[in-house]
Amino acid sequence: MDYHKTLHLTDRGLTSLVGLVPDDITEVYCTYNNLTSLEGLPDSVIVLECGYNPLLTSLKGLSENITRLYCTDCSLTSLEGLPEGIEDVWCYRNKLSSLEGLPKSVENVYCSANQLTTLEGLPEGVKNVYCSNNKLTSLKGVPKHTFVEYRNNPIWWQHIREKHTELPSNGCYKIIEYL
Repeated sequence: MDYHKTLHLTDRGLTSLVGLVPDDITEVYCTYNNLTSLEGLPDSVIVLECGYNPLLTSLKGLSENITRLYCTDCSLTSLEGLPEGIEDVWCYRNKLSSLEGLPKSVENVYCSANQLTTLEGLPEGVKNVYCSNNKLTSLKGVPKHTFVEYRNNPIWWQHIREKHTELPSNGCYKIIEYL
């Protein structure tokens, strides 16, 4: 029988995870702390929710088995350090200016409210990208047949002006060809 063992370390003022997570834990929730690093997680961890850690600037040191990562509202400047098998990355409200570093395995990226000007760096197999409230001036770099939500970006407003019509209110498109 498959089951998940969860460890909640939320809002404890932690600066490190080293020595805190037993080897059989599969999900770790360590939001609202002062983590400066994600090192110290055992290989058993497949889900990590580490959002709201304002001192966290890097993903280096992540367990190689993590498939789902929630790192919202931190101070990340890069996505480098993500494990090769990760599928879902929630990294909105950080300080990202690039999506470089996303492994080929990523299917879903939630990167709204960062400082992105381009979506270059997306892997070819990505299915969904949620990137509203950035500084996007182009959708170049988005693989064909990828669903993109890009409301409140310069490119969004440019499309409205050029087409003299309202785009879908949800700001969503499936990329068939570059717009």
